[in-house]
Amino acid sequence: MSDALASVLIIALAAYRLSSLVALDDGPFYVFRRIRIALETAAEKHPFWDMFADGWHCRFCTGVWFSVLLGLAWYCSPSPDIHVLIMLIAAAGVQELLTHYGR
Repeated sequence: MSDALASVLIIALAAYRLSSLVALDDGPFYVFRRIRIALETAAEKHPFWDMFADGWHCRFCTGVWFSVLLGLAWYCSPSPDIHVLIMLIAAAGVQELLTHYGR
């Protein structure tokens, strides 16, 4: 497997995990659930926040943004620690896939 393909796969798996975490999971100390509730409350008061509330619930939407951010971090960061962090998140993405499809 080429380095470029491996990088894309790692970034995709990390984006998959992060998008699931933000859009579906409650998160540690219910942080993501609280953000979703706050955005929904704000969207009820003002339509401007509606697009953020909808986007925060959408795995596809958050996945696109996380892919862009992780890709930029992967290719633009001079620190190898960023690669290690993204690989750890990608491993969590693999774990999520295996858990989901292992049922």
